[in-house]
Amino acid sequence: MNFTIAGKQLTCPHCQSLEFTKSSAQLNTAMASFMGVDWLNRSADTYQCLACGRIEWFLNEGDGSGADTDCLSCGTVMKAEQSKCSNCGWNYQ
Repeated sequence: MNFTIAGKQLTCPHCQSLEFTKSSAQLNTAMASFMGVDWLNRSADTYQCLACGRIEWFLNEGDGSGADTDCLSCGTVMKAEQSKCSNCGWNYQ
């Protein structure tokens, strides 16, 4: 199946395939796990390339809308354009 994220056709960066399957994954944080409230963690949409198996992750419920998110290390709110936490330095790369 083909998908569009933030107005662009989803293309596998490894093999250039356009065919993916979609699922979701929970993003666990140490603090939520410690407190026993893992259900509070955000989810990410995942897209698996049908040709090579590469998995692409998107934090913003499939539309790539650019919503703010919490740092997965310390919980500080990160603006959509940030890839590195200004509090602890953790990054998504």
